[in-house]
Amino acid sequence: MVDDGFREGPLADKERVRKKGLQERLDRRTELNDMAYILSTRSGRRFIWRLLSETGIFKSSFTGNNTTFFNEGRRDIGLRFLVDTQEFPDLYLLMVKESKQADEKADKETGPRMMETPSARVSVVGAEE
Repeated sequence: MVDDGFREGPLADKERVRKKGLQERLDRRTELNDMAYILSTRSGRRFIWRLLSETGIFKSSFTGNNTTFFNEGRRDIGLRFLVDTQEFPDLYLLMVKESKQADEKADKETGPRMMETPSARVSVVGAEE
């Protein structure tokens, strides 16, 4: 086989490949700048936390049936956003802290989500007293 220096395909033009790589890096930098801007505001952090929670990244996606595939798709999207938030660890930790404070405030206003210590003795059916 004779190599005449002629190549075809999308990777044949090195300048085109270089420009494509540069554009991808610029696009990624823009995405991260957008995430930094969103995380820099309290309302932005609330929004991202809600987004992450709704996608189910903090829980198992396994259901034992075809719903698992749906849940895992949602979770995959959430994980992509989580990766972006990890680029700004201080803002991510602030978001987690604020979320925890919001949960604690809701608990104080509405009571705990479940009874931690029973106030009355619970009887078990069939148990001898």
